Amino acid sequence: MRSRSVWLLSALFLLHVQGCFSLSCPRVVAGTVGGSLSVQCHYEEKYKNNRKFLCHQSCGPNQDIVKTIAPEREMRNGRVSIRDDPASLSFTVTLEELRLQDAGTYQCGIDITLSWDATFLVEVRVSPDPTQSSNPLKTTDTLVPVTTLLPELTLPVYTRPSPPPRSQLSSVHSLKLLLLPVFLKLPLLLGTLGAVLWMKKRLQRAH
Repeated sequence: MRSRSVWLLSALFLLHVQGCFSLSCPRVVAGTVGGSLSVQCHYEEKYKNNRKFLCHQSCGPNQDIVKTIAPEREMRNGRVSIRDDPASLSFTVTLEELRLQDAGTYQCGIDITLSWDATFLVEVRVSPDPTQSSNPLKTTDTLVPVTTLLPELTLPVYTRPSPPPRSQLSSVHSLKLLLLPVFLKLPLLLGTLGAVLWMKKRLQRAH
């Protein structure tokens, strides 16, 4: 049982190594921010009709960034494109409008049915554009702050009315004090006047 497991692992390892030798790509490619770079890989003639792909180093099934459908037909996914050229037994992957976060390790590969895919690790290096170092606004993505898109608003200014002079306040207060007794006695005076008029009418009727 143990010898059979070792034989199976050895067979899988040989298949993987054979797939690595079936594909040849540059190990390192470099570009600058805003530019583009291309990766050209060569393969054996028996893989002319196989689909070629690009994915991240740790990609799984159906996680390809871009993949061919038919020979000599360019496929594109955003800023990444791939084109297979069976006549030269090669395919080319192109990355456009490079950004610093594009740097990393990728897999260029050949889709092989019922076997391990033939893959090759390619390191992508992206450096800042030296011509844009003098202008910090161009070294990053063109993100415009929201505040610069809003029109300037002029808010109304509210002012509190100034209080009247102190002399006016004192005169108004004195006037209130003088009129207060009058207002308090007015109901009593009106009641007394009404009683007098009522008594006068009674006396006139009695005579």
